[in-house]
Amino acid sequence: MEISPSLISFLLLALIFYSFIRISQKAGYSWLWAFLMFVPIVNFVIFCFFAFKVWPIEKELFYSYKLIAYYKFIISKYGDEYLIKKLTEETF
Repeated sequence: MEISPSLISFLLLALIFYSFIRISQKAGYSWLWAFLMFVPIVNFVIFCFFAFKVWPIEKELFYSYKLIAYYKFIISKYGDEYLIKKLTEETF
């Protein structure tokens, strides 16, 4: 049984399109941006845009690191007990 080259091409194109969909979703955009990857000049611009954009996970890590640094500062200044008391207090 021989597999036709057009079927292989279609499957490869579907895999590439699915990859573009996943990249655009992880970058925080709609899956419709994947269609722009098939436009000859625009695909390079979109690729560079996604490569140099700050992704949502990078923002989350940045704020997590800021929060950890803040907690380390509070612990070094006031001690563990103060931080535990502040974190367990009910604010409502």
